[in-house]
Amino acid sequence: MKSSIKDSKIRLRPAAPEDCDLVFGWRNLPEIIALGSSQKPVGALEHSDWFGLILRSKNCRLFIILLNDVPIGQVRFEIKENNYAEISIFLITGFTGKGLGVISIIKSCGLAFASFPEASCIVAFVRRNNVFSLGAFRKAGFKIDNIGAQRLDHLRLNLAR
Repeated sequence: MKSSIKDSKIRLRPAAPEDCDLVFGWRNLPEIIALGSSQKPVGALEHSDWFGLILRSKNCRLFIILLNDVPIGQVRFEIKENNYAEISIFLITGFTGKGLGVISIIKSCGLAFASFPEASCIVAFVRRNNVFSLGAFRKAGFKIDNIGAQRLDHLRLNLAR
């Protein structure tokens, strides 16, 4: 992907405990629920417990996506037992459809490969009807594959190291 002015304005920072409420608010936005894997809202206690576990886990990395230092989304990676890192990403409404997701995926995958040297690839499970996310992952270099267990209503895409 060609570098652009948007590229220099996007950066990622590791999530911190004080981001818990921010991420919780995003997680329960109707548009995030509709496109997410579970398609269900979560409660504050459930989210707080999950957030703390993610921040402490040696197998996970959670980043806040910033545009001009304004938080616009999150990306999470979790190393799986088959030595791949699974990615989960979202941008909040108003920041989608502008190529920012593609840049965020590319930059965050570089961080994930550095964080997880044992990972042979990064895998995304994207709902089949989420054409915008599918397009963003494809533009970021991910390929659709048929490896391993599939998830109902999802396509599996991967990015090799």
